[in-house]
Amino acid sequence: MAVVRSYIAGRWFAPDSGTTVYDAATGEPVAEVSCAGVDFGAALDYGRSVGGPALRELTFHERAELAKEAGQLLRKHRDELYELSYRTGATLFDPSLVFGGRVAHGYLIVSLAAGLFVQPDYGPVLANYGIDNLRFLTPVKPGDEITVTLTCKQISPRAGDYGEVRWDAELKNTGGTLVATYDVLTMVAKEWDL
Repeated sequence: MAVVRSYIAGRWFAPDSGTTVYDAATGEPVAEVSCAGVDFGAALDYGRSVGGPALRELTFHERAELAKEAGQLLRKHRDELYELSYRTGATLFDPSLVFGGRVAHGYLIVSLAAGLFVQPDYGPVLANYGIDNLRFLTPVKPGDEITVTLTCKQISPRAGDYGEVRWDAELKNTGGTLVATYDVLTMVAKEWDL
């Protein structure tokens, strides 16, 4: 039976024993997993002192290449990983069965939408501090363009130099169909010199 190993703090870690994960259909043991013996403090220290600095030394393109290599490695072992996941009780999911083809991840769409309305220059919007009432309504497919409409929904003055503004955000696809709605919460300066 396989023992699931983890790469932690610069080395591979395999527990001596762990919790058995069983095949959901046959009840046969599939693997053992455990975090017993992992020094999480050392892992955090390693991330801060080794991993973080090494990542910050990379250029954007070097990081993208690493992400690409990781994706290719996962794709290379995809069938084997899907089979293992399926044996332990997960369902095999094919988005084409539900959505009629590939679709963009909902949170990716929200992130891209933020890029359409966030002004990078220093300005009266001091911070976006949250999203409320997020609903994904229609899948966004490859080739779709999205538009964002923001409407001021509520202004709440606060003591001090700023207030809170709640915006109604509507995202639509190429055909004008609503794909997502949510409230964007911002802190805005009460006064701003142009």
